[in-house]
Parts: sequence; structure tokens; C-alpha cells
Amino acid sequence: MTKRFGAVTALDRLSLSIPQGGIYGILGANGAGKSTFFRLCLDLLKPGGGSLSLMGGNPADAVIRRHIGAMIETPRYPPFLTAAQLLTMLARTSGIKTPDTGYWLARVGLKDAAERRVHHFSVGMKQRLGIAAALVTRPQLLILDEPTSGMDPVGIQEMRTLMRDLAQRDGVTILLSSHLLDEVQRVCDRVAIFSKGKLVAEESVDKLVAGRERLRLTATSRDALLATLGTRGSADGDGVFVAIARAEAPQLLRSLIGNGIDIVEARWVGGGLEQYYMEQTGTTDAR
Repeated sequence: MTKRFGAVTALDRLSLSIPQGGIYGILGANGAGKSTFFRLCLDLLKPGGGSLSLMGGNPADAVIRRHIGAMIETPRYPPFLTAAQLLTMLARTSGIKTPDTGYWLARVGLKDAAERRVHHFSVGMKQRLGIAAALVTRPQLLILDEPTSGMDPVGIQEMRTLMRDLAQRDGVTILLSSHLLDEVQRVCDRVAIFSKGKLVAEESVDKLVAGRERLRLTATSRDALLATLGTRGSADGDGVFVAIARAEAPQLLRSLIGNGIDIVEARWVGGGLEQYYMEQTGTTDAR
């Protein structure tokens, strides 16, 4: 699938198959094509080349769209409506006559704000309300673009729990875009990485970060530590990288201490999604 805006190619021959169920992350820098991809999924844009199928059908089909909930970027609502009124209005325009607004407001942590006007909501509360609005029709597919923007750490943790619950208990497939790569690593099952409109990587989170960690040690004497480690160690500033498996670390530390090496710090680094993302997008040279 390809999408161009004049001379700008937003998506360049994108070929992607997303499994049903679980949480799927769409990652990339600003301008990488993530929002364009989501808008194509919602039939807000038409592809310039190629085709797109969702749940076995065309997203232009109203029957298919009724099974999709979405929150793209920062949601905006009529300020004079209460949270409950807003969800009721959106549900009824989708054909649901008696929506369970209280249930969904409670699921996103807005139970006590049901009768408050949206005008008084904080940015984080509006994000929660946007997620409730996307869920009120009980969709099979949920598309969330930066869902935790403006939320405090507690709110981010609550949204992480909600998304896992929706995927595991409710069977909702979630497409998630976020710049918080640590959160993506915590919550997503698979990820696709976009760069300049192209798909540069696609894999399960567990597989793409597996075996990428290295143990970094600092000691009172870096030179003595390097001498003791021999070919297993490589200098890194005031510390030393050690290429060993996690299971070997306890024995190594005991051996170093037994040989008179005073270890100041030992930590695993480089195994996260962030480093993998940087490598795939060419943002930095990974060690």
C-alpha cells in the first residue's frame, strides 16, 4: 500500500499483516507514516496504490467500521456536554440506543466524573474519555494514537492494565502508537517499526529484545577489572561491558570479588526496545 501527499510519500509500498488478538504496536518518528496508516484503516484516507483489508472486509464498509473504535491524536469534544452525555451521543449515532456509559467511564477511571462537563477536564482526563468513547460501541478492533499523552505515572499504569485487560478478557485487538517505548515494551505483544513511510522491522517484542542485553560493571579499578576479565571484557567509559548470559552473572560476580575486584555497580543494559528501535531507524549507532 502506498499513500502520497503531493511530492511527499507518507507510506511507501507498505506490506503488513496484523494478527487478530493481542496488542500490536506501531512505532516510528513523527512523519514516519503512523497516523496516515491509522487514517487509512478508518477510511478517512484512501490509498494511492494497493489495498487494505480489516477483519476480512473493506474499511469503507459501514458494517466493518462499526466494529472499530479509535482515538487519533488529542480528542476534542463539545465543552458543554458532560462525560455521560458525550458517550450517550456518540453511541446513539452508532446505532446503540441504550449504551452502558457508566460501565465504560468506570473502566477508564472516570466514574466520579460522569456528570462533570468536559470543559473542566484535564488533558489526561480527556484522554481517558477518548478511550471510553472509542470503547462505548464494544469494538473488535481498537486503534489508539498516543493514548497516554498528558497522563501522570499512575494514569499510565492504569491504562496499561486496561489495555491488557481489554485484550485478554474482552478479546479486543488493539493497534497502539506511542513514543513511550518503555510502555510499548511492557504492554505490546508485537511491534512494527516505520521509518520514512517504510516498514523496517516487525516482530514479537520478546524475540526482538532477547539476547541483546550486556552486563555493565564499574569497579574501583577499571584496569584491574579489564585485566581479570580478559577477552570477555571491553571498556566503556569508566565501566566495562561483559558479554555473558544472565545465568552466568552470579558466578562471575562471585569470582571477581574473590579475586579482589571491588564491584561498585553491576547492571544489564542495551536489551530494551528503545535500543532496537534506534538501530532499526538509524537514529544512533548501537554498541
